Amino acid sequence: MGYTLMYAFMQGCFFAFLAVAAVVFNDHLGISAARFGVIWGGMALVYVAGAAGGARLTSRLGMRRVLWAGTLMIVFSGAALLLDVAASGVTLVGLLAPLTLLMFAAGIQTPLSVAGAVNCRPDIAGTAAGLSSSMALVLSGSFSIMAGYLYSGDFLPVAALIAASSAMAGVTYWLTR
Repeated sequence: MGYTLMYAFMQGCFFAFLAVAAVVFNDHLGISAARFGVIWGGMALVYVAGAAGGARLTSRLGMRRVLWAGTLMIVFSGAALLLDVAASGVTLVGLLAPLTLLMFAAGIQTPLSVAGAVNCRPDIAGTAAGLSSSMALVLSGSFSIMAGYLYSGDFLPVAALIAASSAMAGVTYWLTR
């Protein structure tokens, strides 16, 4: 459950952001939907870089250390996003810097958390992977609903939700021991 919850809360950060991202980029920053799509496409490349880097580091440092480093990055990025929005409002750098770190860390953490869930019961690896992923997606998907409910033109409550979700990803790391 620890790996599943860690994955769910990390993904919850993204689901919360994506629920309002296009509106935030357009209304707060004046960025068109097409430009937002390019930015988000770039984030996908950052995710891939995190996954590739995480795989290389895991072979050298071991899964636990790399998972811990990814988790710390997730917690830091959520806190940084909240602090920046609270201090400066919505700015392009204030959104992109923490979200880029979050996306990189997600690339590290996603495969490792799923691997951790599967390794707990290798005799039922397929069932474990499917159950863990589906449970995580249901929980993380609820963050879209919460973000939609919280957003009323002010991004700060959503930034707080993202920070809370990232903090919970950190807390649930301890359940994987």
